[in-house]
Amino acid sequence: MPGYVYVLTNPLMPGIVKIGFTSRRDIGARMRELFQTGVPAEFELAMAYECEGALEVEKQFHRLLVGSRTHPRREFYNVEVPEVLRPFLDLFGREIDVDGYTDDDGSRPLTEGASTRKPHFDFCRMGIPLRGILRCEATGDEVEVVAPKKVEFDGERMSISAATTKIEKWPPGRNWTYEGQSLDDIRVDRLASGAWYEIDCADYEDIAEGLPEEPPDLTDEDSGLD
Repeated sequence: MPGYVYVLTNPLMPGIVKIGFTSRRDIGARMRELFQTGVPAEFELAMAYECEGALEVEKQFHRLLVGSRTHPRREFYNVEVPEVLRPFLDLFGREIDVDGYTDDDGSRPLTEGASTRKPHFDFCRMGIPLRGILRCEATGDEVEVVAPKKVEFDGERMSISAATTKIEKWPPGRNWTYEGQSLDDIRVDRLASGAWYEIDCADYEDIAEGLPEEPPDLTDEDSGLD
């Protein structure tokens, strides 16, 4: 059965992830349903994969992590860093970028009546440059931006949520800052001004992937050719 396998974290449940399956690309709808079932805070999306046999992949995932399950009747697992689950999912599906957890790809504002949930942190759309330094004011830890939604911390490439789990200072939006401004405030400002949707991130993503820059247009004099 085609669908989506997702990994969720919760700021009030550090070190624990929820792994589930949905047939809807609007994973945000599923997250809102889960929030209505008594959890202390809204979930955050760590990763989502489109899989041809998503239901079976979810079951295999649960069998793989059976020793880490918090309760036999709950799909929650003791996983300190969600990124360690990525290699398994890479075997069975394609990671999708669900900006804002909906079908919207982030290139346009939400339509009237759509979810008002803030989109995932996207450093390009937030105006934070590659190699920009994010700092946790509470601990003094620093990370370097290496992709639209990735940072480098202690020599490892990961999401800002994974870095936050490592330093145990949730939530990420309030604890990490860029040039003295919290990530939450930067995101809110960019969304309110419309800059979030207007920016073109194509070049940013190319650089992040390490693609070579276009070679210079050398003249005969520059090239040394006769």
